[in-house]
Amino acid sequence: MDWVNHHWLDLMAIGIIVTGFYWCFRREVGVGWQGFKPSFYIRGLWAVFLGIALIGGGASYLFMNSTFMKVDTCLDSGGSYNYQEQMCEYA
Repeated sequence: MDWVNHHWLDLMAIGIIVTGFYWCFRREVGVGWQGFKPSFYIRGLWAVFLGIALIGGGASYLFMNSTFMKVDTCLDSGGSYNYQEQMCEYA
């Protein structure tokens, strides 16, 4: 369970990417309030564009949450990054 607590944002980004692929595959996006029938649908090429936007947003988040950003955040906060243990260490 500790792994899930540590990587839940990565899992959320992967879910966003999967949703983008789903929208591209279906070529349809329902728009409306959650729990109710969709008010209208975005279909065709616009649905594919929205799917590609989700894929790009999720992928960019995964990149920004990569080791590069973890190291940068660690160094900005005054720590030193231990690459072998992949942890930020403070003196």
